[in-house]
Amino acid sequence: MNKGLYGLVIFIVFLSFTGVASALTPEENLGQSVYQDTAFSLRGNQSCQTCHHPSAGFADPVNRRNLVPVSEGSIPGLFGGRNAPPAAYAAFSPIFDRNCNATGADCFFSGGLFWDGRATGRMDISGTAGPGDTPTGDPLADQAKGPFLNPVEMALVDKAAFLTIFKANQKYVKFYNQIYPSISTASDNDAYNNIARAIAAFESSTTVNKFKSKFDAFRAEQALESVDVSTITTANSTGITSAVYSVNEIDGLALFNTPRDSGGGGCSQCHPVPSTGATQAESVFTDFSYENMGIPVNQLAKDLNGSDDTDYGLGTQVTILQTVADTELPKLEDADNDQTVVASEAGKFKVPSLRNIAKTAPYGHNGYFLTLFDIVHFYNTREVSDWAPPEVTHNVNDQDIGNLGLNDSQEQLIVTFLETLTD
Repeated sequence: MNKGLYGLVIFIVFLSFTGVASALTPEENLGQSVYQDTAFSLRGNQSCQTCHHPSAGFADPVNRRNLVPVSEGSIPGLFGGRNAPPAAYAAFSPIFDRNCNATGADCFFSGGLFWDGRATGRMDISGTAGPGDTPTGDPLADQAKGPFLNPVEMALVDKAAFLTIFKANQKYVKFYNQIYPSISTASDNDAYNNIARAIAAFESSTTVNKFKSKFDAFRAEQALESVDVSTITTANSTGITSAVYSVNEIDGLALFNTPRDSGGGGCSQCHPVPSTGATQAESVFTDFSYENMGIPVNQLAKDLNGSDDTDYGLGTQVTILQTVADTELPKLEDADNDQTVVASEAGKFKVPSLRNIAKTAPYGHNGYFLTLFDIVHFYNTREVSDWAPPEVTHNVNDQDIGNLGLNDSQEQLIVTFLETLTD
């Protein structure tokens, strides 16, 4: 080998070993190591990255490849109950809260993580970050604690089992002790929370959240405070020229952003298009709220996870919702299988980020839609085409979706725009 090339290889290996090449902080490095380590599962065969892999936009690559709606856990044959959401851009979800207008009306819940918001990040609600755990103050860290102890995911029996594996790795112990107070004197709960914070630190890093899509290049190219979306009223009349976007991509953005009563899809109402000056949290194409989109039952998901229960989503988080609302909320009387459900939130699921959406099939909380075009077509035609009925008929959003009046070509233009959100 050429000596100069050999020296370059050695230098790159050195940088990788020392962590310099990755430009991660010590906390992020520890979090990445745990995130990628299959040792933290019952059968030693599954890591966080197994179901949240870079190749699939930090969603499940097996589900993407095979179009399977739910993920198989560490124990073969056991499947989760919902479609694995992407880990990328989850860091920007705020703490779970209730938002009301000035008069105290029109209240809605937002923030938190998991499809149903149960990883709240709130310090005033114990037990919302996994069995017996105190919250961390960060929804992402609260979420990170769940899969390790979930019996159909990584299936470890408790925090002590997790920490036994962690403490057996001297590299982990060394890094931990450099970042936090010594693990030898920490309680199991504190140590587990700190490791979850390290995972959250990695998931908050630029390794996971790149903001390097074609859309970002277009936004920079246009150098407009709002990408001038306020001037986009109909496709083919935007007045925008670009060396980054094609005409179809510009038209797709126009349709995505234009309100439905002006001939567009109105998608940006729940998935806001960020301006050039927007913060990163404002640039992930979600308002962090919860909606019932009227998605039908996915029988394959239920067959795989062995549950016939209706999935009421956010509505099942009764203690959380009542505590945050500081009031007794009306319950459903017809919730099946003795589930207690808050009526106003039944069937609602978290509005996802659209970053990397083209890489994260299948779509919906239950993986009902196999392609991006399928879910766009559903949003457009739910009320006027032969779709199966919603799994939960309460609170179905019939104001913003279901009969948008778009034709097939316009649906495809929206898909074309969404494909530009891939890093």
